[in-house]
Amino acid sequence: MNLCHCQKAVKYSGAVMTKKLFSGYRALAVVLLLAFALFALTGCSKKEGDKGTAPSAASPQSASPGAAKRPPVPVVVAKAQKADFPVSVNVVGTVEPLRSSQVRSQIGGLITEVRFREGDAVKSGQVLFQIDPRPIKGNIKQLEAELSRWEAQARSAESQLRALEAQAKTAESQVRTTEAQAKVAEAQSKTAEAQASLAGAQEKRYQTLMEKDFVTKEQFEQVKTGSTAAESSLTASKATIEATRSSAEASRSNAEALRAQVEAARASVESAKASGEATGAAIENAKIQLGYTTLTAPFSGLAGSISARAGDLVKANDASLVTLNQLNPILVRFAIPEGDLPDVMRYRKEGTLKVKAELPGRLGETREGKIVFVDNAVDRATGTIALKAEFENSDGALWPGQFTNLRLTLYTLGGAVLAPSPAIQTGQKGPYLYVVGADMTASLRPVRPGPSEGSLTVIEEGLAADETVVVDGQLRLTPGATVMIKPPVGATSETSKEAAK
Repeated sequence: MNLCHCQKAVKYSGAVMTKKLFSGYRALAVVLLLAFALFALTGCSKKEGDKGTAPSAASPQSASPGAAKRPPVPVVVAKAQKADFPVSVNVVGTVEPLRSSQVRSQIGGLITEVRFREGDAVKSGQVLFQIDPRPIKGNIKQLEAELSRWEAQARSAESQLRALEAQAKTAESQVRTTEAQAKVAEAQSKTAEAQASLAGAQEKRYQTLMEKDFVTKEQFEQVKTGSTAAESSLTASKATIEATRSSAEASRSNAEALRAQVEAARASVESAKASGEATGAAIENAKIQLGYTTLTAPFSGLAGSISARAGDLVKANDASLVTLNQLNPILVRFAIPEGDLPDVMRYRKEGTLKVKAELPGRLGETREGKIVFVDNAVDRATGTIALKAEFENSDGALWPGQFTNLRLTLYTLGGAVLAPSPAIQTGQKGPYLYVVGADMTASLRPVRPGPSEGSLTVIEEGLAADETVVVDGQLRLTPGATVMIKPPVGATSETSKEAAK
């Protein structure tokens, strides 16, 4: 009723004012009218509101000295735990065989036999493929015959060489003999020349004496005969010198020829031996090629798909015939951020580094292994470094090409205080959480969180074991607020009671 009276009064007053100011102040009057009407409406609404709240002010709650008490805030809580906490890095790895080999033929030929089946477990040294060895065996026989021929030729050349060397020695002896004879002949010639000179001088002296009748003609003739004999002896000595010299030159020529024949025979021997050695090397190579006709497994492993069958013609170093993988032990390759590398190297050296792999298809099952490889460089494109871990795999739980989750445990924190990760909030002053006291009030507690794993985080400072922390409902909390513990989603009544305790 008051609102209606006010509205009527506003309308009446507005009408009166409009009539008085209508001449000349129409626009101003309209503005003032609207402002007055708005003020009047506001005043009426306020009075109506005061009348509506009057009973509430008279209630017992309004009579209390403080503000109205807020209802308890429903929250989900959990207990802080004290336990050993493994600090680890979780990564995804790829399973790889310890060794993998693509079996190829090193020679060309016809496959005559395949001695295994696809998927078989083969042992090291087991025959896999047999290539026809007959062409190579025939080549070996031919080469062996050629080797025998070269060996016989070498023996014949050696015999000829020994004979020529003996002849050469004889010729050298003859050269020395004829040279000695030539020297003797030269000495005899000098002697004959001296005797001829002496006989000639004596002949001249006797001729003068005969002309003076100091000697008889018979004496002169006797001396002249001696002089003639001396001249004849000198001529004979000179002829002997020439003969011995010619003989010496002939001996030298013969010796040189024999030496040349010796060198030729020696070269023939070396050539025959070299040819024999080359043939022997060809035989060894052919025997190696013969060994290539039998393809064996380089290690024990599992055979894959076969790409060639008996009767197929293969080429040397062509496509792979089969791939072998060694599966026990087996490797898992993975990568970690380069920032974790110093910790990995440190704890690996200390012996605390452990690695576990989840077995694909076996929920919850893990297998422990060891780090066997750390790459020698960081991948610049990804900022990671590659590692390999080795695992026992006698049951074939890990298979090449599979992806598996790995947990690389660096070290273990003993007696660490653990809180659920959702309990930790971040504010302007840093991380904090709410702790519920025995009086069911929440207090804000600054904390210093450490490493986390799954749903748990290590609290390094600010929280003690067995304290109750708020896990859900923090947005409605203020320090000192009363809380009401509610069960988490999907929890049973027993779980709720345990949380309340």
